[in-house]
Amino acid sequence: MDVSTLMAGPRGRRFLLEFAVTSERRSGGHALSHAVFEADRALDPEPDRGARYVALVGDAPEESDARGEGGVPAEADVPDESGVPAEADAPGSAEPSFGEVAPRPEPIHARYLTTAKSLATTAAKALTATPLVDATWASLRGPLADAVDFARYWQPPEGTDVLLTREEMRTPLERVARHLLTSGALDWWTRSAADSEQVAMSWEDEGPATPLGGAHPSLAENRTTVTEAERRLARRAPADPVEAGSGEWWSAPSWPLWLPQSAGLAPDGSPIAAHLVEDAFGWERGMGNRLVVPEGVRVYEIGGAHDWAELCRRFPLEVTHHKRGDWFHTTGRDGAWVIPDWAEVAMEYDGVHLSIVGYLEAAGRALVVDARACTVLAGWDPDTTYWFTADVRYVGEPRTWIQRASDLDYWWEPAEG
Repeated sequence: MDVSTLMAGPRGRRFLLEFAVTSERRSGGHALSHAVFEADRALDPEPDRGARYVALVGDAPEESDARGEGGVPAEADVPDESGVPAEADAPGSAEPSFGEVAPRPEPIHARYLTTAKSLATTAAKALTATPLVDATWASLRGPLADAVDFARYWQPPEGTDVLLTREEMRTPLERVARHLLTSGALDWWTRSAADSEQVAMSWEDEGPATPLGGAHPSLAENRTTVTEAERRLARRAPADPVEAGSGEWWSAPSWPLWLPQSAGLAPDGSPIAAHLVEDAFGWERGMGNRLVVPEGVRVYEIGGAHDWAELCRRFPLEVTHHKRGDWFHTTGRDGAWVIPDWAEVAMEYDGVHLSIVGYLEAAGRALVVDARACTVLAGWDPDTTYWFTADVRYVGEPRTWIQRASDLDYWWEPAEG
């Protein structure tokens, strides 16, 4: 893990910003928070709506249309003959891409570009001047949880995430990344599923889900359903990806499969699965069940973008028309899409684990699988393992966890604590 790892993806960049904003709040400042707020609204044409439709992709000449004549994408945005756009992120790339936002549906004019540049410059200066607090789990958990919660894969990025693609923000964000990496507080974010006791969370009073008696039949049935739907959708696919609509935007082996899943423990002993939930529903109470994993299980580790792309390359399942509308909005790319064929993956592995750093680097990006297709890691909470084996089981009594909050922090503690 290095600076480029934390800078590569939208969730990693958002985490760095959230840590800086929290640091500022702890010191009583507000310049950075104000600058980000102003940029978020300005870079979002409809800031008062839940669905965001944002614009800018990096820098462009202030006297020209960034998308070319007549709203046609500029040369850097045009896919090559393989169908892979120039800005798509190659797995394992050392340099992060700062162009992971959807194209604006109308031309971007000079006045907009000037405003964006001014706002980004102001935010960058404020970020540079922000004193950073020491990196501990107590100062990291809130920013990390917020970065995860703000993930969206069915719409264009929020104005704040657009801001973080600006070149003006690169150096200030790198300062935050170096501060965190030199602290050593993030070292455990690369851990494997075997490195921590596993806990499965369920919310409110529902009780834990029962592990399936073998995931293979449901995985195979789901593959058949996806394949048949893909053929059906292909027959009526619109020419414009904007018209493709929304559908199953996730690529994790989650709904409708309901596979057992678990995550490790945080340094304070609380379940990571309680802290890190994408698009969370605001749960403040849940139950954690210890999950016993037998020795010798085969777990595929997703430690970064390359590992996810490689899994898709080895076990590809075509989902172009399932994902086209959603993933075009969130990445700006229109072309072939694949995800792992989980039925095939389960023939070789007992589970698949996504580390925290793997999530921060990979989630929400258009990652190249081959010359034709890309993929997006979506809908997968950090540090979560999905289990395909029937041998995992819950042990002991469920433990109730409650979220507590203060003005500057929130955390989880046992109900009896």
